[in-house]
Amino acid sequence: DSFLNNAYSDYSSIIGASGWGRSAVGYMVREIRKLVNDPESKTVTDAEIIRFLNAAQDKVYSLYDRWWFLFKIGTTISTTASGKTYSLPSDFGRMHHVLFRYVNGATDVTYQLQGISITEFDYDSRDNNATASDNLSVYAIYPPDSSNATGYIRVWPKPETAGLSITPCYYKTFTDLVNYS
Repeated sequence: DSFLNNAYSDYSSIIGASGWGRSAVGYMVREIRKLVNDPESKTVTDAEIIRFLNAAQDKVYSLYDRWWFLFKIGTTISTTASGKTYSLPSDFGRMHHVLFRYVNGATDVTYQLQGISITEFDYDSRDNNATASDNLSVYAIYPPDSSNATGYIRVWPKPETAGLSITPCYYKTFTDLVNYS
């Protein structure tokens, strides 16, 4: 009876028939154990190995934050009428460029916005009564706050039309390694 009333944890990660893939933590832990000749975890625990792997990722990222394998074309952000501030994705690390797609009737053009500093952006967008326009030209990256841990992208001029596309193309951060899959 007590067996039936026990709570169960979530299922473990699934391992395919071919074993762990090369990018899986389980594969890396197994390979490290082979290298240090510690197949039975007598010298170092799996948790320690995973901690070392995360520390190594941090060092690699601090050396160069624009690795080709971290480049990502982000999810399209839809503009809001007169909205100039949009949240960056949770895996955002460093911006490469921003694409803007303007569609109106037979016109369908995609182009890169020019990245400028926060100081320049604040100067360019200082007129709070400026007319909205779908001819976006610049963007700036603003720091995170309590609402968004990765920050914001601001565009100028503020878009007139809702539903146009802003696509951040960026270098993502490394994912913390936590489980074997």
